[in-house]
Amino acid sequence: MKRVFDFSIVDWISKGVDQHSFGKVSNLLPLTFDSYIKILMPICIDKKMPIKEYSYNAKSVEDLNKRVEFWNKYGISNGHPAKDRLERTSYKELSKELNIPYNKHIDTQSIWNIDKQWPPNLGSLLEVDIETLNEIINIIGAATPTFFYGDVLDGKGFHENEEVVDWLFFGELSELTTLYVEQNQDFPSYFFAENKGWCFCHPEDQGFLLLGCGEELANKILKSEFLECFEFDQQERIIKE
Repeated sequence: MKRVFDFSIVDWISKGVDQHSFGKVSNLLPLTFDSYIKILMPICIDKKMPIKEYSYNAKSVEDLNKRVEFWNKYGISNGHPAKDRLERTSYKELSKELNIPYNKHIDTQSIWNIDKQWPPNLGSLLEVDIETLNEIINIIGAATPTFFYGDVLDGKGFHENEEVVDWLFFGELSELTTLYVEQNQDFPSYFFAENKGWCFCHPEDQGFLLLGCGEELANKILKSEFLECFEFDQQERIIKE
């Protein structure tokens, strides 16, 4: 993977999106693709944690002390479960436990919105994330020439010479996993094929990737039994304000 300083390479993205339609697919990816697919990043759960005993609305000193006791008992740190207690689950299974609809709008944001807090029994595992990325890489092709772009405005900048700057790298799609690890389990703002046949967007603070691509690749992604994904139209809202 080599660094590139010609940022005109990514101009086609900013010129192709609708700047005035926040939260819609058209605000995130150019309207040049046949299909747009939301790919959920995997979610993990501590199934042994009795989450029904947990209080999200601790206000009194007594309630706060009970919350601390709960955290200590089940290994919760800063609101996050212990990694060694986690196992992969699906959003479909999770929707039943949380009593929320399983449809194209389910994601980490919809889960957070239930109690305006993140459930302390849910988290992520790097190795599970990598498995998901490898599935995407294998479907598309590991050696596919790919650009990786980080936009400061998305909170994806590099710290360099006491500044935070945009960055652009060129390599193969297989290098996505290395970049993901180096970025502390975060994605570039965009990564796309050199021939612009497909493009991924990772909206800031969202637990999914949005893929724009042709019909053939879309069918392969949607047929994967390993990925949880949903197809969207160009003008559909994918992020709630």
